[in-house]
Amino acid sequence: MWLWALCFVEGLINGNLVNRYGSYSEGSVCKWICDQFLLKHVSEWQILFTTITLPDQDKEKAVEVDVMCAGTLYKGRLVNWFTDPDGNLAGIFVTEAARFRRDDWNRDQAGGKEGVREDYWRPIPGAKLYLAASSISNYNIRYVDTLESSTAVISQALGMEITITPAAPEKVPSLPSDESEHNGKTTSSATSKS
Repeated sequence: MWLWALCFVEGLINGNLVNRYGSYSEGSVCKWICDQFLLKHVSEWQILFTTITLPDQDKEKAVEVDVMCAGTLYKGRLVNWFTDPDGNLAGIFVTEAARFRRDDWNRDQAGGKEGVREDYWRPIPGAKLYLAASSISNYNIRYVDTLESSTAVISQALGMEITITPAAPEKVPSLPSDESEHNGKTTSSATSKS
């Protein structure tokens, strides 16, 4: 019983020390303990792909990546990653994924057309995109503000609570068809000639 209680307390203390790593000043005892003992036992991917190294006020940021994978540049919000038994990266899952249309960009640049880079990103349909690490040649990691963290900053600056509600989806007008719904029965609008 005491062993479990001590393990629980040790886990709380170590977890809290590591979780606040980004807020420690250089040369502090807590940062030294993390660097010398605790972070040596944490996966490098945990440190890179989370906000653990950021100060407390930036913990709500999202992790976004640009990934060069098999010659194609992708971007998206990192939501999960997988490692093999040796701790090497096996793959990553991204949401809000987009593919850079490099051929279109190069053609337009060669033709002298001035284009905005953001216009050359093509959204990829689907909930999540999996990129295998074996095909990743490099990646760039960004920590970006989320809507929730931006709302919190604005609320604090104004001294009042702000709530953002999504707009209702636009109603798409129905197209005329050969059949129309009438009293629960489907009837054809075309008449037959006898």
